[in-house]
Amino acid sequence: MLGGQVERVEELPHATRNTATSRVIRVKTNDRSGIVKFISSGNDDPAWGGSHDPTHLRYWHREADFYDTGLPPTFELASLKAPELLGSFERAGGAVLWLEDLGGRSGGGLSIDDLGVAGRRLGRSQAPYAMGRALEPGFPWSANALFLQLEAWEDVGWDAIYDDAMWRQPLIERHFSPRLRESLVRLGEQRWEILEFSRRLPQTICHHDAWVNNIFSSSDHTTLIDWASIGHGHLGCDAGNIITDACGDLLLPTSSLPQIDSAVTTGYLAGLLDEGWSGDRRAVRLGICLMAAKWSWLTPHQLHRATLDGHAVYGGGSADSDHLYGERAAMLDYLSGMAVEAQRLAEELGVR
Repeated sequence: MLGGQVERVEELPHATRNTATSRVIRVKTNDRSGIVKFISSGNDDPAWGGSHDPTHLRYWHREADFYDTGLPPTFELASLKAPELLGSFERAGGAVLWLEDLGGRSGGGLSIDDLGVAGRRLGRSQAPYAMGRALEPGFPWSANALFLQLEAWEDVGWDAIYDDAMWRQPLIERHFSPRLRESLVRLGEQRWEILEFSRRLPQTICHHDAWVNNIFSSSDHTTLIDWASIGHGHLGCDAGNIITDACGDLLLPTSSLPQIDSAVTTGYLAGLLDEGWSGDRRAVRLGICLMAAKWSWLTPHQLHRATLDGHAVYGGGSADSDHLYGERAAMLDYLSGMAVEAQRLAEELGVR
């Protein structure tokens, strides 16, 4: 696939919970490098997190179908790209994708301007569908993705948010104030109600996993990776996910959340307007803000893990516990404010 002699094979981090992806590696030769993604069909695997339903968020063959079908045309016109497909192979137990190993800025290397530009390109790519363009037929678009993403964390142990002993743990007491506790309990209780607002907003095609590690910024285009969840979603969903998932794994500082929020929201609205969208801007902001409820599970998760001797972030990297909990407390504080804003906007727009 790559030419030359193999010099190194490197395991790459990827989601291991509720996914059909079994392994991701970087293969380096003396000529070039590529990314190899192993997708499991779940045969004889009791722990498999995929699905055989073509509309399900975790339909196992969707990303292979995506590369076979090609990027939706509005995304290409908006300078949004996917990695180049080097090869796609069916195999016993699943499929394998060989993909371009991207350059450009990604993850913690992204600037706030990069995120604003990504937001604008997403707005341009999604506006035509929000204005009535039909989805391309024959593709297994996902449905109800946002609800399935939160549902996957229903086993997190929600009773913890009502347990005084949990909130008295030293690591929690140092970073979660009584005021924040009250806000996060309210967010947990109202999480499904807030997500329901999305059903009454304009609908479009969403990536459904747009976050800083899946964004690669270059001078004239933005590349998104991990297209396994693409499908139906509300206007503002991807932009809101970029904002709400920017700081939880210490890739970007939580102190920059207001600037990230402003840049992505402004960019996304500009992209919609570029394509002639003329709807109520409050509906777009509602679509962005309601994404805060998707992360409500993080509160009981943090409570349950506060007694561990050590803590890690995405990819397994170790983190200083106080720094991690301080950043996540600040992030959850900001997200609880977004949730309150979503409820106010839903009241104004009559979508409650």
